[in-house]
Amino acid sequence: MTVDADELAEKARNRGLKLVRSRIRTPGKRGYGKFGLTDASGQPVLGIDGKHLSATAEEVEAYLRKEVVSDWAKSAGQPAPKRTRRPRRAAEPPPPPKPEVRPAPAFDLPDLAGGRVSLESLKGKVVVLDFWATWCPPCVEEFPLLDAFHQKQSPKGWQLLGLAVDRVEPVRQFLQRLPLSFPVGMTGFAGTELSRTLGNTTRALPFTVVFGADGRVLHRKIGQVHESDLAQWAELA
Repeated sequence: MTVDADELAEKARNRGLKLVRSRIRTPGKRGYGKFGLTDASGQPVLGIDGKHLSATAEEVEAYLRKEVVSDWAKSAGQPAPKRTRRPRRAAEPPPPPKPEVRPAPAFDLPDLAGGRVSLESLKGKVVVLDFWATWCPPCVEEFPLLDAFHQKQSPKGWQLLGLAVDRVEPVRQFLQRLPLSFPVGMTGFAGTELSRTLGNTTRALPFTVVFGADGRVLHRKIGQVHESDLAQWAELA
């Protein structure tokens, strides 16, 4: 059987080995037409005796075929002959970047009654901050739940505060039709940027943040609030 040396070298590379070819060009001399194999670090694996090569192409071919069978046996859960070359360790992927943590921004906003609302004035309370707008259907749909939650939890030291990302007149008309038991501050459309500083990277509405009595952010939610959310929040503080 004739074995192509270039093909043999390619098979050796696929096994993580290097084919060494004899430089002897005189037939009959020791090493003529012989080959050897080394591992990636240059250590002899097959057919290398000092400076001389002793393996035939067929012997190298048989050795490489044995290596393939050995790998197959290991993948099938069967014992395999011990290999002399060191296995390569796969590079571990870098850890994902940690999300940026920002302190809660201070704000002081007007309400519809001519007063002001701010986080500073609510220190010591568990605060639920809800960003909403009259043109946002999920915002409107969640209000009955939020209002009932505020009435139940406010005696326990909770305070719900709505921040309207909207114009004054639509908000005034809306609250006349649906009065709320908690205060509402006016952010205007700049409120989307305020919500972004609190973790609303998509600037979507509604967006709700729960602050502990110590000012720490306990929970964030993008999207409509449901009863299951309120039950979970009630256990946070």
